[in-house]
Amino acid sequence: MAWIIYALLAAILWGGTYLMYELLLKSVSASSILFASSLGATLVFLGWVVSDGSFEKDWQILKKGGSETNLLLGITLLAVLANFAFLASMRLKNATLSGLVEITYPLFTALFAWVFLKDAQLSMGTFLGALLIMAGVICISYFEKLT
Repeated sequence: MAWIIYALLAAILWGGTYLMYELLLKSVSASSILFASSLGATLVFLGWVVSDGSFEKDWQILKKGGSETNLLLGITLLAVLANFAFLASMRLKNATLSGLVEITYPLFTALFAWVFLKDAQLSMGTFLGALLIMAGVICISYFEKLT
């Protein structure tokens, strides 16, 4: 049950972040926002990785240039592109609509898990939830065209 509390906490924190992005985008460029927030995150995570003692062991794995290194590079690239796309969407519309459409990402997580890992974790409940998410995006898109 703790996982649901953490997931909801993440959603609450992301919701606040999205609103702050929208407000800041009115006067500051997306590139400066992403640079500053990434720099801040780097400092926080640097402190964490040094204090928990995992850096040396992890660095030994990553410097070999194996699959872990490739995955980390892929994560970094996708995260940068995702942040860019999200801020571009928000600049063109607003945080509310961009966020509501962006929440379809779990559907793509499930799709990628199925395609690349042959791992389908869809029960009837999660399938119906996914359908509701897509129905929500269709409603947003349809009714946005009417306004």
